[in-house]
Parts: sequence; C-alpha cells; structure tokens
Amino acid sequence: MHVLRWIVVCLMLIGLALISQQGCSATSPQHDSAFTELVTSLDGGEVGQLEESSPEPSMVADQAALDETRPNESTTEQCPESGEEHDFSEDFSQQCSSQKSYYAQVQCLTPYLHSLVQNESPKKAMCVLMDLYRSGAVADCHLLAHEIGKALFKKVKEPGVAIQQCPMDCIQGCIHGVMEDHILSVEKQQPNASDETLLSLCDSIPTNTLAFSQCVHGLGHGLFAHGRRSLAQAATLCESRKSASFQEDCLSGVFMENFDRYSTLDEAAMKAVLPTMCGSIRSNSRWLESCLASLGEGLAFYTSYNLDKGKALCQSLSPTYSSENVLACEFFLKTEIDASEQNRKHASSCP
Repeated sequence: MHVLRWIVVCLMLIGLALISQQGCSATSPQHDSAFTELVTSLDGGEVGQLEESSPEPSMVADQAALDETRPNESTTEQCPESGEEHDFSEDFSQQCSSQKSYYAQVQCLTPYLHSLVQNESPKKAMCVLMDLYRSGAVADCHLLAHEIGKALFKKVKEPGVAIQQCPMDCIQGCIHGVMEDHILSVEKQQPNASDETLLSLCDSIPTNTLAFSQCVHGLGHGLFAHGRRSLAQAATLCESRKSASFQEDCLSGVFMENFDRYSTLDEAAMKAVLPTMCGSIRSNSRWLESCLASLGEGLAFYTSYNLDKGKALCQSLSPTYSSENVLACEFFLKTEIDASEQNRKHASSCP
C-alpha cells in the first residue's frame, strides 16, 4: 500500500514538472518598457539611445536538433496576455516542423502569423512566434518577425502607426517588414517618386534611437527587395545621405536582402551561387565588407546556426575571393552564432 502511494506521488510530481515547462511564462516587464520607450520617442517625448531589451530566445544548433522535435505531439500552449490557447499540432508541428530548411519553415508558418495579426494583434502573433522559437520548433524568429511587420502594415496602412505597434522582439524584425512593404507601396503609388522621398521615409522618427536605426535598416531592405534597383544602385542610394550611421544601417539592410533572395536554394545551389552574391560590388571595399558580413550572418540563418556547415559554405567563396574574404565570412558567421547563444541565455518571456 505504501509502495503504491509513493508511486502515485512520484507520478504527480512528474506531471507537475511537465506542466511547468509548457506555455508562456510570466509577462516580461522588459518588453513592455522597451515598447513604451519607443512610443514615447515617436510621440516626441524624451529621446534617448535605446538598447535591445528583449534578446532573442534560443536557436536550434543544427538541423539534427530541429529534426528531433516531435511534430505529431500536440503542444497546446497558453499566452497569459489573452488567456487564449494555441494548439500547434495542426497549425505548425505537422505541417511546418518537418520542413528541411529554416526558410521553408518561414514560408510554411507565414500564413498563420499573418492571420493572427489580421484577426488579433501583432503582439499575439509575436507571442506565438516567441513560444515556437523558445521551444526550438523554429531555428530563428527574425525573418518571421518581418512577416508580422508586413501583415501589420497591410492591416493599418500607416507606417508610423505600424511601427508604434511593432513588438521589438527578434531584433526588431517587425519594423523591417513594415518598411519593406511601405517602400513597395510608395513606389507603386508614386512611380516617379524621387530618391530623396524614399530616403526620408524614416525622418519622422527621432534620430539616435533604436527605432530610427531599425527603420533605416528596413529601408535598405526595401530599396533592394522589389527588383527596381541593382545592388550597386541600392547601395549608392544609401550613401547619398551624409550620416555615417544612416549609411551603415541602410547598407546592412540592402546586403541582407541580397542574401535573402537566395535563401530558398538547396545546399548545392547555394554553394554555386555564393561566389556571385557580392560579385557586382567587389571593387568597392566598403560595400564588399558589408556584403561579406551579410553572407556570414545569412549563412547562420541558412544552416540553423550550425558553425561547421556555415564554414563549409564560406569556403565555397574560394578561389574567387581572397583567403581574407573567406575568413571575413567565417568571422561574421561565428559572431552571429555567438550572439545568438548570448541572446538565448537572456531570453525574455512571452509578452
């Protein structure tokens, strides 16, 4: 009898431990603080240099770890913001976690996040994304945060309002997505819009803030995203502003977008095309450095933060590029992976 009682007690303790690991944990005051500070800055309040207050959660170290997730197991999780439950067994696990690459996962999950933004809120969509990311069900959340921003801009149709509503998680990917589609909208409505019109799209946001920096980065994405400019033309446009920080933020967006356009390729095709990605701008040392940085960072996304796989792809730049260029690719790859490890240690809870 006593043995049976102890067995029952042990089973109850195991059950409680399992329950405690599920769902969103306590509300993050860090996120609320960062979002409030952003809104204050946009409304003309006191402006200070913002820091990333909501680091990204853990990333799957390699594809093997991603494949170990159990797509057929229902994982009903609850976000405290609304009390509504999200069952990912059909929406994500069965359909998306079996995808072979992170970018295939992005394509698979995007319609679901779009529907959450449209029918509920961007904070709810980010809450769901952060849960998936924290659990290891997706290898990264930044590009999926872009999709939240795109859906939000489509919903509210005002970039300023959309940026204010963007959650700041996932390296401010929501703001980048807003700006990508805002530029497309402007160029469709004003086919003859001047370059200065496009470059001024972030000017209503106070400079020297995180919001402004990320808006300009998103601007860079948009300048190259829609096929209206060559890589060199987009980079030249970024440098037409005198501010060095504006130029750097804009260029990083341009060259990240340059990598993203090849992100759905399989590994063999990626190896073949990598030496061509920066080819048209190699004579400009500043552009080349920014382009190589984006290659390294992009390969971190592409390989689900697998250092060995990423290095092997960087090596495919040889012999077209110098050994120093190959090392630069590897350096930025490792820098991105190391940063993700630090972000995982300080991962905030679902807002």
